Amino acid sequence: ISTLLCELENLFDFYGISVAVVNGVKLVKLTEEYENSLPSLTSDILLTCVEDSQTIRRIMNEPGSSFRGRHGTTRAAIKIQSIFRRFRAQKQYAEQKRLRGAAAIISTAWIRYKKLKWLRERLSDTRKYCTEISQKKLKELGNNWEHFEQNNHVLIHLPSASYSETIRQQLSSIKELEYMESRQIARICEVRNPNTDVVIVTRAPISDDILEYYNKLLGLTKAIETGHVEDQCSINSRYRIIVPEAVKYFHSDASSPMCLASLLKYSPRALKHIRYFIAKRPALLIPSSGEHDDVFYVANYLQIPVFSALPSINALFTLQSTTKRLINQLIDIINDNNTNNSNNNNNDTHRNNPSNVHLSKVSMLFTSVITNRKNPSNELHLNKLVNNVDKLKNQLIIKQNYWKIEQPPNDFDIYTIDYLHETLASLFTENLPIKNWLLKIDHNNIDKCSTAIVSIDNLQSFKWALEQRQWHGASRWNKKWAQENTYVKILSEVSNLLQKHLKLFSNSFYTDSESFLQAFLKHGGVIEACPPVDEWTNLSVVIVILPNKTIRIVASGDHLHLDDKFHTWGETIPMTSVSPLWVNYICIELGSLMANKGVVGYVNIDFLTFIHPEKNEQILWITDIKPGYTDLLAMTQLVLFSCNTEFEVNPVTGEHQIIAKPTTSLKNNNVKIQETTKSDEKYTEKDRNKLKRYAVVSSRLQHSNLTMIQYSVFFKICRANYIGYDLKERQGVLFAPMDSYRRDRLAMISVSDNLEKALTQFGSTLKILHKEVSTPNMTGICNFQSVITEIEQILGQVIENSMDQKREVEKNQQQKSHQQQSQENNPSKRQIQQSHEHLRRR
Repeated sequence: ISTLLCELENLFDFYGISVAVVNGVKLVKLTEEYENSLPSLTSDILLTCVEDSQTIRRIMNEPGSSFRGRHGTTRAAIKIQSIFRRFRAQKQYAEQKRLRGAAAIISTAWIRYKKLKWLRERLSDTRKYCTEISQKKLKELGNNWEHFEQNNHVLIHLPSASYSETIRQQLSSIKELEYMESRQIARICEVRNPNTDVVIVTRAPISDDILEYYNKLLGLTKAIETGHVEDQCSINSRYRIIVPEAVKYFHSDASSPMCLASLLKYSPRALKHIRYFIAKRPALLIPSSGEHDDVFYVANYLQIPVFSALPSINALFTLQSTTKRLINQLIDIINDNNTNNSNNNNNDTHRNNPSNVHLSKVSMLFTSVITNRKNPSNELHLNKLVNNVDKLKNQLIIKQNYWKIEQPPNDFDIYTIDYLHETLASLFTENLPIKNWLLKIDHNNIDKCSTAIVSIDNLQSFKWALEQRQWHGASRWNKKWAQENTYVKILSEVSNLLQKHLKLFSNSFYTDSESFLQAFLKHGGVIEACPPVDEWTNLSVVIVILPNKTIRIVASGDHLHLDDKFHTWGETIPMTSVSPLWVNYICIELGSLMANKGVVGYVNIDFLTFIHPEKNEQILWITDIKPGYTDLLAMTQLVLFSCNTEFEVNPVTGEHQIIAKPTTSLKNNNVKIQETTKSDEKYTEKDRNKLKRYAVVSSRLQHSNLTMIQYSVFFKICRANYIGYDLKERQGVLFAPMDSYRRDRLAMISVSDNLEKALTQFGSTLKILHKEVSTPNMTGICNFQSVITEIEQILGQVIENSMDQKREVEKNQQQKSHQQQSQENNPSKRQIQQSHEHLRRR
């Protein structure tokens, strides 16, 4: 009991309670109950023996009650100091923890940065090493290029869309990436050269039907040469079609799709197969468009060079602004050369050189032909004249001053909306007869996917502006003071014009004009004019810049348009719409300039030609320059394979020609073969025009109903409708299937000795196929019908032109007959002089 009382006294003394009443009975019970643990009883247990415990407990729970008793101030000071020390320690600990966490983050980031830097440096060194090795091997190959072509070698075709990741994502979003990398499968036809073995890498899966078709097609190499079907033989050992195994794991519809070069890089079995096929023979890797570094990695693994420029150069030349700068530079160089030549000619005017006079006459005749292509008599006279001046042909082809190199009115490097409005208003005002203008995003303009069109006839002031130009006249309108009022008025309407009347093409990467303009200003844009006429012709010429800087023209073709005139569905090979000497001159000059800038490989040059309504002369614009292997060149390989020939440029007339080689018999002995080859050469010299071939090609045919037909059934349909190729005549239709499972895309060529026949044959084949695969209830999504309509319109125009030419020829013949009759009736002065001379001698 005394112990409990002492505990109660200490408790009350601690809380400063002076008086408390203890119940003795409860105290005794508490003592008996907690006899063994009296010193450790809690305050709540001790208060059970106190009267009015609730009041005491309330006093004890009041704030600061623990500091009211004896030594309360001391305890309060100790408490305050301990709380402050704890607060200070917690603060220091939190700061230390924060600094330690920051140090961990910084150290982790620094380690990651160092690792990434090391990886980047290693990758950069690897890329640099691969490119340097490739360029070194390519330079060595260029020094012995003739030896490389004349001996057995291997071509590795890699049609990879090696663009940036953003562009690949955009192509994948419109489902064009896989198709773009598969439609150049006709490259495999380069196996027609007996010294060339071919490997082509494709993303599309290859079925047994396609393999069997290409085995039979390429097995016709000897049969096409001889003209006998029984001479066909398998050449499976000379080509390979490779599908990388990584295609199964990296799909084209992924968020970040890989290009074909990257897929091949991560396909060790495919790489080993290609390396085994090369077997240490001279080889060359031919890529497609783009600037991806994995192309050089693959080439380094295969230990062969890449037939292309450096990735940095390719990236530069894929920009639209680079095309404009290059053409401007070429124009300046040629103008300087022309100025120097004119000064030299002025210094030599006192010399009487008959060859110079003759050359100027030829130049005048060439000018008349280019400015007036509709007169066939001038062309015949021109060809005769050129044949007579064979010694001067190099001077004629290289040093013509009248061949203009032009590009559409344009501007580039546009990054702000204000500059865009000002530039558009300025271009609209300076070139008022032109109604339509193209806006192109600089970095990724592929197949018009990043192009929009705006028509200025939607401006309210358009008619007034035309009246102002007509009132001032064309000569005064070129001065800025005459354009000032019109420029200000058009500038006020340009913003509204872009918001309401900017139209995107059907295959655009962008959903609306607002998103297009944002990308246009972000990446930089190019503004380009359309021709001031409703009808024009686009054409493409493919040149190859060899490592020794030799330039060759390897393909050309006139584009066949769809309804909008901006998308093409095919080409006619070779091109015939422009004077070939004019085009050759531009291509050679442009190729020389690009070769000096380090460009190597294939380059596609796009032209646009039309008859100017005011000048009444033919205009030729350079619209685009794209390094890389194109669809036109791939389809040209199939045409050349079908004719057993090569693409030729006539050294005299400059005409682009496909001359089919006459068939020979492999059953004769060596003596007879030599005799037949000599007679064939004479035959070729004599009847060269009979062996000319023209082709209509397309790799963009589409029909959704083709997916329901297997290729074996498709070829049976063709045989049932007599669709095929004549080996003896070197005329007919051939296909280039590219996809085994989707099968909705098709590549086709039509070859004939006449362009009109080739078009007719192409159109009739499409009609038959469209009828066979379509029903009235299920026509499918296709472009067959629009292509057929376009061909019919072209053929109708050809018939009209032929009738006009016949009338002109008849008129010329009638005029000649009248002149002959008048000469017979009226003796000439020369006849009179001869008669007088005869009388004088007598």
